[in-house]
Amino acid sequence: MKNYTIPNLIFAALGVLVFFSCKKNSNELNLNLNPVTNLTSPTDGASINLETSQSNEFIFSWQTTQAEDGGLVLYEVLFDKEGGDFSKPLYTYLSDGKGVQNHLTVSKAQLDAIAALNGAAPLGSTKLSWTVKASKGWNGVNATEHKFFTVNRMLPLPSELSITGSGTEAGTNKIKMTRLSDGVFEVFAKVRAGDMAFISQDNSQYSLQLSGTKLNIVGGASPTGLSGAAEKVLWVRLDFGAKSGRIIEVKNMALFYPNQNKTVFELPYIGNGIWRKNGQPDFLSPAGWTSREERYKYVMLINDGAVDKAYYINSFMGDPGGQDGAYPSSLDYRAINLDKNQGDWDWGWKIDRNYITAGTVADYWVQMNSTEKYNQNYKKP
Repeated sequence: MKNYTIPNLIFAALGVLVFFSCKKNSNELNLNLNPVTNLTSPTDGASINLETSQSNEFIFSWQTTQAEDGGLVLYEVLFDKEGGDFSKPLYTYLSDGKGVQNHLTVSKAQLDAIAALNGAAPLGSTKLSWTVKASKGWNGVNATEHKFFTVNRMLPLPSELSITGSGTEAGTNKIKMTRLSDGVFEVFAKVRAGDMAFISQDNSQYSLQLSGTKLNIVGGASPTGLSGAAEKVLWVRLDFGAKSGRIIEVKNMALFYPNQNKTVFELPYIGNGIWRKNGQPDFLSPAGWTSREERYKYVMLINDGAVDKAYYINSFMGDPGGQDGAYPSSLDYRAINLDKNQGDWDWGWKIDRNYITAGTVADYWVQMNSTEKYNQNYKKP
């Protein structure tokens, strides 16, 4: 039997440690790699207009580099402001193929978002720089060069829009506009001298700029507003698909009574798209078929920049049903149809004569804002 002394055991242990230490050194990771030296596309000083470009994608490419051990290299594309050093880039993307390919495909929306991060307003332009970071493991090196390009932002279709500014009744608050369809919004609001802006759900600002006889949607707030010195109520509509707007002054709102073929009272504007007349005496008068004819509608006196003219506010019913005993009428019955614009007897509403009896005083109002569908109503005080 072989005897093991303490010195022999110590020497044996040291030998094992030396063996494993040498083995570890022989398998040490090599993370060395060369930086990218040539950014190929887009060329330096290129200009990309997202609004007019027919392409929905843009390619950023570069020549490949190598790792010292011939292993896999991953790429990231870094976007920064002009003059930035890429230590805190605006945005970083892995290249195509989860970082393997020597190119990156960027969508219009992605480039637009990067330009917005750099402070560009919708339809505005900004200068950006880009470079490529090559990595192996935790070791990453930036390319030896970077290039610049200019981006002109596109005009998006907001999902929400509000009006604000010292030149509006909203002041520093916001009044939400009514969304009529994709990219189309309108609001009725009192305006005055001062700034005015339309703000989307992502806080992008827009304004209307006169070009010849056309109002175009542009990025940013208007420093002078749209109203001049005098206060007025405007009917403002923005169509982001057409990149244009429309402004109509609403000079007054009145109840039109077909039985007398005239307006019987005006409703003062009280704010937030509401006109209201309180304490109005009963105005129904006899007709050949009834002692109190109940049909009515509303009419605005508007000016679209040319002349004053009547614009009738109608219902969605050519021949509305009687409402005697039905007060309060449903919201669908009271809903306003702004597209009809027809006078005379049809396309109006009928008053509940059991509720508004002869000599009754009532409050009347028209509400055209985003809180609910446009409608009109009345009630006794």
